Amino acid sequence: MHILHILPHLANGGAERQMFYLTQELIHLGHKVDIAYLYEGKKDLYPKFVENANYYQIKCKGNYDPLILLQLIRLIKSRKPDIVQTWIRQMDILGGLAAIFTQTNWLIREPSSSKAYPPNWKHLLRIRMAKLSRMIVANSKEGLNYWKPFYPHKKMRFVPNGVPLQSIEGFSINANNTHVFQIKNFVLYAGRIEKLKNIDVLIRAIYKLNQKQELNLIICGDGSQKQLLEKLIYDLNLNNNVFMTGAVSPENVWFFMKRAKAFVLLSAYEGCPNVLLEAMVCQCPLIVSDIPAHRAFLNENNSLWVNQITPEFVADKILDLVTKQNDANNRAKIARQLVEKWSLQKMARKYEQLYQWIIQNN
Repeated sequence: MHILHILPHLANGGAERQMFYLTQELIHLGHKVDIAYLYEGKKDLYPKFVENANYYQIKCKGNYDPLILLQLIRLIKSRKPDIVQTWIRQMDILGGLAAIFTQTNWLIREPSSSKAYPPNWKHLLRIRMAKLSRMIVANSKEGLNYWKPFYPHKKMRFVPNGVPLQSIEGFSINANNTHVFQIKNFVLYAGRIEKLKNIDVLIRAIYKLNQKQELNLIICGDGSQKQLLEKLIYDLNLNNNVFMTGAVSPENVWFFMKRAKAFVLLSAYEGCPNVLLEAMVCQCPLIVSDIPAHRAFLNENNSLWVNQITPEFVADKILDLVTKQNDANNRAKIARQLVEKWSLQKMARKYEQLYQWIIQNN
């Protein structure tokens, strides 16, 4: 089979990494894969280019450049893929239009849940266009639940994110002399620096916790809330306890996960968070918000739960974990056993079966 992935960026977040992982495994299975994108981003922040995949950068003057659609149509006509798979809303719209115009099988990959889509014209257009897709594949049950009211009879499937088990367990990295790599006795957050992640609550929890027991916090990632959080850290006089690294490579995140007291994720909503799966592989104890996306694969046997997103409650959970480290480590071992079923190979096989169904039922 010949698959064309279309996405805006190569180095912007979890969806992009999943695309790289899927591409790698599909090529191992003997399929041809093309990747069309607008922007590269920082090359050290995404997995290495997959050997034998074909990359096509779409030239544009901005996200609304009408030439994007024209170039995508030309690319599809020249490459003649069996399946066009779009990633992220912008390319669900533009890539979807190109697939419709060229009468090519089109699959939408849903990365989130209903709370990520407030009613506006972009989301409504995406919903309308999805009617002409052959299939919607979500990485979470919440993602499927978002689409079912719109298209109750449409072909939809759940395929959770894959996690690079062998890469995480086998990687070795020498910590450089940067101060943050030398920090000990810390908890970790990694991901987008956005309001929905409630990172400000985590910082305030560290402030309250340090009135009883000193503990550090490392925050990996970038986003719209970065400057606000930097000011909060300064105002709380936590410059010596809370460290923001900016966006770093997956390998650096794994380095921190293997040394952290806990990984803390207080999101208001999620799809299928890569960082949680990676923390589970690293056997890093988890503290998570009580939301459906987390309940889909975690429970009290493998995680600590936060059902009140307040600094006081989060501080109590962190203190409970660090003072009962044996219990935390036992939960982490149980979580590691659970994540085994999310291998990249299993994810790719599921997609392969879905592609075959689309082609056979064209």
